[in-house]
Amino acid sequence: MKQFLVGLRQQFREQARQDADERRQLEDGLQAAQRQFQELQDRQSVLLSRLQAQTHRVGELEQALASAEQALASAEQARVSSEQARVSAEQAREVAEVASRPQRPAAPERPRELVTPPRRRHRTGWPVDAAWAKVFMGAVLIGFIAGLGGPWIQRRLQQQQALSGSAPITSQEQLYLQAMEPSWLEVRRLDGTMLFAGELEGEKQFPLGEGVEVSAGRPDLVTVRVDNQPPRVLGRIEEVDWHRFQPGSLGAEQP
Repeated sequence: MKQFLVGLRQQFREQARQDADERRQLEDGLQAAQRQFQELQDRQSVLLSRLQAQTHRVGELEQALASAEQALASAEQARVSSEQARVSAEQAREVAEVASRPQRPAAPERPRELVTPPRRRHRTGWPVDAAWAKVFMGAVLIGFIAGLGGPWIQRRLQQQQALSGSAPITSQEQLYLQAMEPSWLEVRRLDGTMLFAGELEGEKQFPLGEGVEVSAGRPDLVTVRVDNQPPRVLGRIEEVDWHRFQPGSLGAEQP
């Protein structure tokens, strides 16, 4: 009986030891699971923080993009305003030039012909003397009129010859301008008369005459040709000044 009790006690002790080991293993597993859960929570917090930072950065980028778009719109409005101001200044300058040009002097008045009335001679009894007197007076009168009117007529003829000799020969050539994209364009004659000012779309032609000057906001988008000559680009993107075309010239000249 005593041995049975001793064996039973040993069994209980062994069972208690096994239970303690299992309990310890369960506690260790539970602690490991808690540590993993805590690590997952920490990692989730880090990911949430990164997501919030990226969201904030995206918001800042969107605000910067909106500010850049507003700045571009303001710059475009400023460019359009400057173009309009330049056109207005050009028109005002042309009006001032026209107003400051000297007026053409009036033609000199033709001097009045002084006609000396023939003196009434008392009739005498000599008809031959009266006839010779009339012939002499007529010759004197013709010479007097020729002396007064001759220089004036000669000056008028010289003026007409000078005007006819200095009249320029107008060319019949045509200048063709074509825009690959809508571009601001100005075309004027050499005397400053504006032929076109506005946005060019497609192709336009202008009479070359004595010569024209062309200015474009985007010269790299505008092609130019004279009659049947091969077309070429008006200029580089930075060449926004005036380009001159004259009859017989193959390329543009800087005015």
